[in-house]
Amino acid sequence: MIIISDFDGVLFKSLDELVQLNYTIFKNTYKDHKISFKNYQKIFKIYKYLVGPASEYLILNLVIREYDNNKNINIIDEFKKIKKNIRAIKKNNYEKNFFKERFIRIKKDFKTWISNFKTTRFSRYLIKNNIKIIILSTKDLYSIKKVVKFFKINTFEIFSSKDFKKFKTKGKIINKIVKTYNKEKEFIFIDDSDHHLKTINNKKVRVYFADWGYQKSSDFKTFSLKNLDENIQAN
Repeated sequence: MIIISDFDGVLFKSLDELVQLNYTIFKNTYKDHKISFKNYQKIFKIYKYLVGPASEYLILNLVIREYDNNKNINIIDEFKKIKKNIRAIKKNNYEKNFFKERFIRIKKDFKTWISNFKTTRFSRYLIKNNIKIIILSTKDLYSIKKVVKFFKINTFEIFSSKDFKKFKTKGKIINKIVKTYNKEKEFIFIDDSDHHLKTINNKKVRVYFADWGYQKSSDFKTFSLKNLDENIQAN
């Protein structure tokens, strides 16, 4: 059995880092808006779960900007509307800017940057038992490697934003993983987003929802460390 896990929200909680990065971009882009960090943070933390790849933080920023002007809008509906109509080039440009800003912060002060990452019970379990996993994330490879090395997460492979751009869904990446590790009888995939869990259509893969992540409820079965213990002992 091979464990395939999402990164942000499942292995680590890094909301503070995400808020800081996106607020900096927000301020630099919309200089006419004076929303405070505190108010921005409050909205961001509630609706972060709507965001898939980093390019979609642009959509959340646009929604927060709109909400700052008009408190009567429905944030979820507005997010969906903008997501449907926004041009890909705008999202791609935002993503480049986002990863550039992160890279600068890592290089400038790694100690402060890494302090924003908090292990979850799941990642602590993996570290303690030295369990090897595959990481599948929409996060950039550079920062994933920095965090994985610092916390000593044992990995077979890491699939990042570059792979997501190529394959378009986590389901298609997982099909590649299953084909690569074809001698394995079973895989489990853990994510905190129904959006990604719904893309899995492979009989060898069991999908689980991480209820400790950013999305708070799901139509999928909730992951339990107890179940993992039983599977490991069975193998």
